[in-house]
Amino acid sequence: MRRVGKAVRLHTVESAEDARAFLIKTHERLSAAQQARRLRLRYSYVLKLRSALIAEGKIQPGDRKVQRPWRAGDDRKVDLLLRQGRSVVAVAEAVGRTARAVVLRLRARGTTVDEVRAGHVWSVRQVAALFGVGEGVTYTWKARGWLRSEANGSGEHLGRALPARGAPEQLVTRAALAEFLAVREAWPAYEPAQIGDAALRTIAEQERARAGGRWLSSREYAQLAGYHINHVSWLLTHGKVQGTKIEGRIYVWIEGPK
Repeated sequence: MRRVGKAVRLHTVESAEDARAFLIKTHERLSAAQQARRLRLRYSYVLKLRSALIAEGKIQPGDRKVQRPWRAGDDRKVDLLLRQGRSVVAVAEAVGRTARAVVLRLRARGTTVDEVRAGHVWSVRQVAALFGVGEGVTYTWKARGWLRSEANGSGEHLGRALPARGAPEQLVTRAALAEFLAVREAWPAYEPAQIGDAALRTIAEQERARAGGRWLSSREYAQLAGYHINHVSWLLTHGKVQGTKIEGRIYVWIEGPK
């Protein structure tokens, strides 16, 4: 890979001439920001190349067609991609628009990014509210690999209309939450009845009903087995029992019905 200034090019862009050719070819349908993302070049560098092309008469400032009408298929694609956890910027690129155009289109339809995503995509913070637990608990789930999330890739955060600067927010899809509900080690942190989504609540109840066992706190297990409570920690440390630790509390899994 080669560098132009501090920008890293795609392996398909071998020279500034390749980039210039791409800018000329896509000038009518892509914004400078979209061109920069496609080429993996700095936005400021793309603007510099575009200015040079304008000075040479290769492109004109007003060449880009910005009044292309929206079609029903575009709207459906926008909704689908947003519900899959894609960022506004990524969605805009998929339909050949700018992020602002996508947001304005949603506004014209009487909705917002968050409303389209509602019930399909959550931030890690929103997952905490959905499960009725502290935000720190959900980040523990994520750190342990129990809760799958993906960066939205743009710095956009749920609750904001347009992309914001900063680290990309981690988004969790409905499919990822359904997978998470099968992770037994996380069960002591919440009860199915706490989950604020009926469909997910039902999945959680079904997972526990067919698990064939239950979690006991270290104190409950010690009383059941006749051990000193400190011995339970020893058993867990040496792999003698199946256990999990949530917010500093130890739980032991035992087989059998409740």
